[in-house]
Amino acid sequence: MTIASGDVLLRVNDTNLSNATHNEGALALKACQPNSYVQLLLQYRPLEYQLFEEKVERLRNDLIQKGQGTPTSGVVIAPANMAPVAPRRELYVRALFDNDPSREGVPHRSLSFQYGDILHIINNADDEWWMARKVAENGDEGPDGVIPSKKRVEKRERQRRKQVNFNAGSQSLGRNASLTGIGAGGQQGGPGGMEGRRGSRSQLSFSRKFPFVKSTEKLNEFTDNELGGSVEEPIFSYETVEPQNINYVRPVIVLGALKDRINDELISRQPDRFSSCVPHTSRPPRDKEVNGRDYYFVSKAEMERDVKNNLFIEAGQFQNNLYGTSIQAVREVATSGRHCILDVSGNAIRRLQNTANVFPIAIFVKPFNHHQLREWDPELSEDDAIKQFERCQRQEQSFGDLFTRIITGQTPEDVMQRVIQTINEESRQRVWVPTRQPLSKPQS
Repeated sequence: MTIASGDVLLRVNDTNLSNATHNEGALALKACQPNSYVQLLLQYRPLEYQLFEEKVERLRNDLIQKGQGTPTSGVVIAPANMAPVAPRRELYVRALFDNDPSREGVPHRSLSFQYGDILHIINNADDEWWMARKVAENGDEGPDGVIPSKKRVEKRERQRRKQVNFNAGSQSLGRNASLTGIGAGGQQGGPGGMEGRRGSRSQLSFSRKFPFVKSTEKLNEFTDNELGGSVEEPIFSYETVEPQNINYVRPVIVLGALKDRINDELISRQPDRFSSCVPHTSRPPRDKEVNGRDYYFVSKAEMERDVKNNLFIEAGQFQNNLYGTSIQAVREVATSGRHCILDVSGNAIRRLQNTANVFPIAIFVKPFNHHQLREWDPELSEDDAIKQFERCQRQEQSFGDLFTRIITGQTPEDVMQRVIQTINEESRQRVWVPTRQPLSKPQS
């Protein structure tokens, strides 16, 4: 048996301690015979333990400020000349999974939340359960509740994956697939819905400017493997975040099912609010193409140099010509007061954050299954729908820590409305952005 902080002793052998004092509990334990069998009844109450810790901390700080250092009620207080206690570190996280307490045995007052919700971690000293409050859009915080710790989430997910691997004959979906094209869309044909449809309007509006999306040519060294790179799939639990005021209109990146249709609909419905950016290319201009309107036409040497200098969020090669999206082109759309619709891979989200200090609104549209993809696009064959659904799964596994929101819906219009709602909610001046603050340091 393992006894953890927060456990309440209710019974020692036949002695009921439900309403006992601390001293009575200690006496009951001392009364047990040495080397004899002792039966303990424990109940985990992290909320009571947290309140007790806070009470002790307040008492300790009050006595230090008053210059008192004598033991009180069995609690040893630090001497008066001790250095002031550092203020408790504020820790906020963004949930990277849905938590439904009704699905497993959890402590009393467990907190329900969804992917993307902001949580204020009050106490993360326990290995299994943390205390937290959900933060609303206006910054108000809800009541205290219990959430699974990072360690518990990871342990539970590893157990689930082992079971899945066993049931599937050790042929679980992994990060062993790679794409032949990365850039606008980051894949051949797109991962779902209307994206892979021949002759679709989406191919005309986006893919024609990024022909390397359909290409099987090898990309230059700038591009990463869209889905490969790690033997073991990462397990996403919580991401530390902090509030930040931004002075730009955030770009929008949609991944998953219906990506191209959503991109087109946003621009066609509200062209004064959404716009695509002008890509760069090293190929010569064609008839009626205008520099700065259709493309930014530059030399191959210049574009290769800018790629190496991290001035592009994504680039690729097609028929010995380079195509790509520059950070400056994204900023130009933002400066015009419009959201820049970026048809890029998940890798570009991280590059925008780390290289350009730009935090896009990254939305992942998650289909329920491959049957839903066929409902959304009846022209899809069964095999194509399965492949596109599996590609959506791999995208979620590869970039699940980078999405602002994961969206589901029954119909394409349901999804579209939720995408617009998410963009509206994330268009505030003050937003939550990722930090590099570790989660391992105890918060107590």
